[in-house]
Amino acid sequence: MTTFNRKLTGAEGGESYALNGQQSKPAATAAMWDLFTWFATLPVGEVPLAGTYRKSQLEPEAIDALAEKWDNRVMADDLNAVLQEYFKDKDEGGNPVQDLFIIGFPDYNEALDTELHKKLLLADVSDGGLFNKGDPSKSLDPVKDKDVFDRLYNGFIKDLEKKYSTIHNKYGGALSQLSLWRGALGVTPVKSKDDICADLLASDVASFDRLDCINQVSLEALCQVLESDVEDYKPGTCSDNNNNAITAIIVLCSIVGAGLLVGVSWFAYRRYVTYQHIRRAHEQLMEATLNEAIRALHQLDYPLHLIQGHEFSEAGKLMRHEVLRNAHKLTILDSLSDVDAFVAAGKHVVFFSHQWTSFTLPDPSCIQYDSMVLALKELAKRNGWDESLKDVFVWVDFSSIPQANPSTQNLAIRSLAAYASSATYFIIVAPDTPHVDLDDNCDF
Repeated sequence: MTTFNRKLTGAEGGESYALNGQQSKPAATAAMWDLFTWFATLPVGEVPLAGTYRKSQLEPEAIDALAEKWDNRVMADDLNAVLQEYFKDKDEGGNPVQDLFIIGFPDYNEALDTELHKKLLLADVSDGGLFNKGDPSKSLDPVKDKDVFDRLYNGFIKDLEKKYSTIHNKYGGALSQLSLWRGALGVTPVKSKDDICADLLASDVASFDRLDCINQVSLEALCQVLESDVEDYKPGTCSDNNNNAITAIIVLCSIVGAGLLVGVSWFAYRRYVTYQHIRRAHEQLMEATLNEAIRALHQLDYPLHLIQGHEFSEAGKLMRHEVLRNAHKLTILDSLSDVDAFVAAGKHVVFFSHQWTSFTLPDPSCIQYDSMVLALKELAKRNGWDESLKDVFVWVDFSSIPQANPSTQNLAIRSLAAYASSATYFIIVAPDTPHVDLDDNCDF
């Protein structure tokens, strides 16, 4: 009789699959695509060491969940070690890629796809591309056909710059887009458009001109802090100011009365100009803020994520967004029209507003969570809803807003007004709860 041991094991390597684009049948290509699309939808624990991974799975609670799922702590720790290397950030020696989280992101992607793929890489050589569709072996080689390749590549760069410039102008200009991009990434220190232009004047004049900073800042005003840079950019700008000051002093000394009058008039004029500049800047800021608020009410910058009522009430505490997402326990609505259709189908969206009672966790004592569950059940009872809460869906910040990625978190925060206005019920949760990190009591 043969005896053997059985244990759960997992390979540390990987597999790759390739299809011949010219010989494979369309049905085979579609089947392979559907297979890997299906893999990507599975929770990580269902396909050991072969899932779609996220940085949130580095959290200890996520690794513990995998170890319990697989009944194998060693394999879960091995995966954690691999993911630690996989998700290293730039400062740790990694090579992360950041999406362009600004207005017009699809337009930029479409422009790149058109110029790079359709007009260069996949276009036939007869149409100015690199690929020979009749005989792929005769496609342009970057080394052997260097002159032709460089000419086509430089043309691709120029055409892409033109398209990007058009998109910049469509959404308020390149400087405005750069400012939005820095904000989406959470780049510090925070800089205004004037600050960005001042830095570029001192370090990168070409970019200063390309971003049209000359129409954003006053060179005369910059003379006080960047005199040498301003003089290098436009000689005589600061010396003209000095000459004007000297003339004013001479006049003041020669004719005291007239000089005093000129000085007062000049001071009043400068105050008026400064006031006008501040007023215009304030009006522009207010207009931009109002436009952003109005826009946010009519579209979602980030999809609405909801938790089904019965899963929320059975969780025992407020669950982190990434944990619910990885467990496929979030219902996602991509647009306000989807939300309207969702509500029209008889679903109820309950928006919970509450105060965090810790600097790191929203509700460490679970007092607020218990109040939310009680409110949810009472709401269902009053309205005669199904007591199972299957038609009730909850929005609460810790579970519905990304916590791990600051960029997507900012997009979700920008959509808060739309989230709240689209809810069928808005509940403020404010029981007497001590703040863990402050000597204070949180209540209504």
